[in-house]
Amino acid sequence: MVSITSNNWEDQVQLDTLKLVEFELDRYLEKQGSSLYRESDTSGPARIIEQGKRPKVVQGFVEAANVDPVAEMVQMIEVNRSYEANQKIIQVEEAALGTLINQVMKFG
Repeated sequence: MVSITSNNWEDQVQLDTLKLVEFELDRYLEKQGSSLYRESDTSGPARIIEQGKRPKVVQGFVEAANVDPVAEMVQMIEVNRSYEANQKIIQVEEAALGTLINQVMKFG
């Protein structure tokens, strides 16, 4: 019996196994909840992953994210600054072009 206060591993009974599957087009799975997905017509049916290609599942471990949030924030700030600089250059160029056109119209 497993509880908050103690774990008793005597008389273990296997209830079920974890079935690992893949889909032809997994990006088209239909979301059913926070971490539950089901197949759709576009995703195709679930196929059991071959023995040699299965990911390793280890009890008691949580998968870590493969993203470094600090590095992603820094990169996002850099992209935002580049965008703002390009936007400012376009504004200056448009103002200069407007001034040039006005000058030509005065003398033309």
